[in-house]
Amino acid sequence: MIKEEDFVIAESLKSKLLGIDIERRMLIPIFQKHNKKVEVSDRLSQVIDIFFSVVILALLMLM
Repeated sequence: MIKEEDFVIAESLKSKLLGIDIERRMLIPIFQKHNKKVEVSDRLSQVIDIFFSVVILALLMLM
């Protein structure tokens, strides 16, 4: 256990005794996931903006 981890803490000791692995997450995948969500959100926002622009133009043409 000492060779696998830098620190032995109560949580890691408990998980080893219970046979539960602690999930380790690195920062880069967390940021990549966040950036992907933001990218999708930005694209959706652009689509909504275009849709409403077209609707407004269509309504103005009907006047």
